[in-house]
Amino acid sequence: MTSANIFVSIATDAPPAQVTARSDHPVAPQGIVNQSAPISTNKFYANFFLGGRTQSTWTHPYSVMWANGSGQTGSWGIAIAHIERTMLAYGPGNPAQFFINPIGIQSMVLSARELGSTTSLTMDSLQAFSANVNLAPGPGASPVVTFPLVQGMGFITAIYNSSTPMLQSGVFFNTLTYGGAVAASSGASFRYQAMLNDGSQWLIYITPLSGFTARY
Repeated sequence: MTSANIFVSIATDAPPAQVTARSDHPVAPQGIVNQSAPISTNKFYANFFLGGRTQSTWTHPYSVMWANGSGQTGSWGIAIAHIERTMLAYGPGNPAQFFINPIGIQSMVLSARELGSTTSLTMDSLQAFSANVNLAPGPGASPVVTFPLVQGMGFITAIYNSSTPMLQSGVFFNTLTYGGAVAASSGASFRYQAMLNDGSQWLIYITPLSGFTARY
């Protein structure tokens, strides 16, 4: 068969009966709301809407995951990890045949007191390099904390909505020190330094609504 136009249909009949079809996707996305644009595949945040939704998502330099009641904390918030080179495990050989990057470490967990076993995770504003992850006390409830995820973000941000922030760690806190106010054009933030039992140090910045201040 020849044609001067490669865009002419070869055939328009229905596929043979032995070629099966289905109207849905075998791995359906979960919890995506208010999304009229197409959902891209192979995105860094896909683990938040596929499968059990508890696998790590790498924003770089951090990884984040929904704790979903697991780990040392038993938290329902978002766990954060930062892997140093000294934490890698190497296989045999020189150069090493492989290395293992540890996963599931809940160095810091950003949660809310209102979250529990009925916590619902949803996503919105899914774009090429960013998405919002929302946690609510239950299905259909309004989110009490939103995490704007951006590829390559230097800070992990949690936006609380009429909820009580809860800070947890599966590595456990050694000290938590108040570091003073940090002036900014949008209002003052307050800095804290957390020292964990593995010797790592984390900086925490809290930016309250106007009229509120920090406690220490």
